[in-house]
Amino acid sequence: MSHWNALISGYAQHGPGEKALSSFDRMQRQGVSPDVITFVCILKECCSIRAFEKGKAIHVEILKEGLLEKHVLVGNALVNMYTKCGELAKAQMPLFQDMPNMDMEMKH
Repeated sequence: MSHWNALISGYAQHGPGEKALSSFDRMQRQGVSPDVITFVCILKECCSIRAFEKGKAIHVEILKEGLLEKHVLVGNALVNMYTKCGELAKAQMPLFQDMPNMDMEMKH
């Protein structure tokens, strides 16, 4: 998994951004499931290249995996993606309702 994260992160930081998205897709086609770091990196790239539809699809994947309730980093990445794409109002209520309470996460 770490080599996929390194590849996606490298493309996200140094471009071209579309290669980060294609690497993410290729990783999933090969049966490798994204982890929290993968989702955070790919959501950041969705912001950078304005791939809002891909970001929404990734949001659905995150919800299916139950990651939003467990990881503040994922929630923050989603808020960032929606904000930078000018769409925070569309996701604000369900997104914030599903995010973990910071006090609860720190206790675990």
